[in-house]
Amino acid sequence: MVAHCLSCGEEDKFLWGAISLADEGGAVTGILIVEDNLESSYLLSALLSGNGYSVEVAANGREALTLARANLPDLVISDILMPVMDGFTLCRQWMQDPELRAIPFVFYSATYTEPQDATFGLNLGACRYITKPTEPDEFLRIILDVLNEYEHQALPAATVLLDEEPVYLKVYNERLVRRLELKMLEADEANRRLHTLVQVSTKLSRIQPERDLLQHALETIISTMGYTCAHYFVFEPANQQLSYSFGVGKIREDSASIRQSMAVQVGEKRGLVGLVAQNAAPLIVDDVTQEPHWIVADPAIRSAMLIPVLYADLLYGVCSFVSEKSSAFSAEDLQNATILTNTLAIAIENARLYQQQAEWSAHLEELVAQRTEELGIALEKAQSAERLKSQFITDINHELRTPLTSIGLYLDMLPRVNEPRRGEIVRVMKREMTILGGMIEDILDLSRFDLGHVELQIEKVHLEQLVELLVLDREPLAESKGLDLVFAPSADISPVCGDQKLIYQLLTNLVVNAINYTESGTVTIACKDVEDDGAHWSTISVADSGPGISAAEMEHLFERFFRGDAARTYGTPGTGLGLAICQEIVERHEGRLIVESQLGQGSTFTVWLPAAPTPS
Repeated sequence: MVAHCLSCGEEDKFLWGAISLADEGGAVTGILIVEDNLESSYLLSALLSGNGYSVEVAANGREALTLARANLPDLVISDILMPVMDGFTLCRQWMQDPELRAIPFVFYSATYTEPQDATFGLNLGACRYITKPTEPDEFLRIILDVLNEYEHQALPAATVLLDEEPVYLKVYNERLVRRLELKMLEADEANRRLHTLVQVSTKLSRIQPERDLLQHALETIISTMGYTCAHYFVFEPANQQLSYSFGVGKIREDSASIRQSMAVQVGEKRGLVGLVAQNAAPLIVDDVTQEPHWIVADPAIRSAMLIPVLYADLLYGVCSFVSEKSSAFSAEDLQNATILTNTLAIAIENARLYQQQAEWSAHLEELVAQRTEELGIALEKAQSAERLKSQFITDINHELRTPLTSIGLYLDMLPRVNEPRRGEIVRVMKREMTILGGMIEDILDLSRFDLGHVELQIEKVHLEQLVELLVLDREPLAESKGLDLVFAPSADISPVCGDQKLIYQLLTNLVVNAINYTESGTVTIACKDVEDDGAHWSTISVADSGPGISAAEMEHLFERFFRGDAARTYGTPGTGLGLAICQEIVERHEGRLIVESQLGQGSTFTVWLPAAPTPS
């Protein structure tokens, strides 16, 4: 639950230490980082650069040797598990090079963390062996100590104890085989957990009512993950209160009675449940005995993980998982449980929608019984609803089945493939789950429009600010495809009165479509004011250099579930609901959505929204 960071005083101290070293030597201290993980190398570079060091990065041992021989560093910090040449091999070759061996070599690894690994690394000639994670202040202190020893020639000369090739290979293979054995065990356990969680995720949508699906989900999580027990606190919007609902697992009788009487307000720190609800963010407590706001219902409990159950901006409740072990919850546990609670929130939303539909049907029957003169109209509505339901099932069946089938096939493949392929398969499965989640979101968005559950939150919206935020959000997607995302603002664009969240969703759909269906070139967003037939409009256009839209497809473009030739050509997954949702949002704002396109010449979608009245 604690985010580790340097305090201002500590940061100044290390910055002064780094700069003082540089001033005495007349040049900035150069550090070579050898790390193949982009995120890890970025964080390490930022930490060292921010403290006055000159940083160079290599992605593997071979590249590190080339860079070091071209420009001698003052220190090298190396990971171990890397492609091409690993850290152990790099250190051995480093110490065999007369020009490099005097430069201090530091290992920094999250994979090889056993004492035997550290002994092996130091025997190869390294001066320090640091295991991840290490607090930033402690890490910087170690680096500064090494550099001080090196600068004042107080660093012991590298003594390579594994110089003979057979001895080195024997120990190297022992460490490698041990690491592979641990990785296989970790992968098998992660595969078992993932398989179970995927299974329960697919079952949630079939469980009714809400209490049953909640209990099923929590029981699956604690049995799969080995937690002691779990509790669910339901959110009551009317009084902004979270009340204890139920618990599963190993629950003491006196603990259950304490929790059953527990109710907290959103934002209340007591018990941490209200705090998690207010922040809408999960929380891990490694040691509850050190947490002053923890309510001791069971003295045996040592650690906890609390996760809000959220759908969009709606809070349904908070799940509390507890364990009798300290620090029982890892980042992977948090990720897996969060994915499942997100799926659980969707299932709850579906269950409530189902309940609302059931209540609506019951009310309709009552009206029919009371007002026989409206029987014909009620019958027509029922038949229409049945036709829509049938059409919906037919159209969406293929799109939903495809990612589910893919996930099932990859789950069957996992036990039979080697370690390198498992990571790729898991990434593909996560991608398919993301696609499936997006489809469900589209369906639920349109369902809420149809049921009249979308109420516009009218406010003054400044379109240029909204587009600037959108461009910032979607630039990485455009860059990943080699596209330029350009915004051409207008100095005199008028604000509009509307629902900012829905307008942002509308523009996001149009921009993402433009990026998805453009292979190369530019996606341009432009804003301007337009006077038309005596009315004042604010317009936003999204223009791409994609394949364009045929005249035959143009007339069906905004129909639900319609997907044109471009979707099949580019293999873009979807429900065919995105433009239908855009049209629905525009109509709710009494605006227009106009398309201009020719085959081979790209497309331009222009949103017309009534400008806000000018104060008299």
